[in-house]
Amino acid sequence: MKPWLTSHQQLLSQQYSHATLPHAILISGMSGAGKLELAQWLINILSCQQPVVEQVKNSHQIIRHCGHCKSCLLLKSHTFPDHLNLIAEKTSLGVDEIRFANNFLQKTAHLGKYKTMLINHAQSMTPSAANALLKTLEEPSEHSIIILITNDIAMLLPTIVSRCRVLSIRPDIGAALLNELA
Repeated sequence: MKPWLTSHQQLLSQQYSHATLPHAILISGMSGAGKLELAQWLINILSCQQPVVEQVKNSHQIIRHCGHCKSCLLLKSHTFPDHLNLIAEKTSLGVDEIRFANNFLQKTAHLGKYKTMLINHAQSMTPSAANALLKTLEEPSEHSIIILITNDIAMLLPTIVSRCRVLSIRPDIGAALLNELA
């Protein structure tokens, strides 16, 4: 995990421990900043049946997935029934894909507590797809978490952004980056 993601992991770990995670998280930042890595980490701990608490510097804690429970193994093999990766079949995500995802989130989880959905390149949603997602963002089903990832937050509808907890990933630059990587 990239060092500049640690503060985000600590925040999300704390929210997970206190059961205060938002139902929709929008992770934005430049390419290569670790947005997908952070999203996959969160999906792993939400899916895990036996998450592990790890101490890090500054006496903070980060939760990790165990990696060996049934849910972790299914997620690793891309057959976990409570997670959906929403991927554009063409150059954009259409309304049919979003309606399928909305239907997926309305059902209860099979193995874990949470139903999770990841929309990578959320800026590729068509306007009608974004409007279809709004209904789910406004009235989320219980124990469902939607994670959107974007390189360009300005390309998303303001109403989508306003209904998500926004995490802006900004890697260190210059000397700070060299210190972190050393």
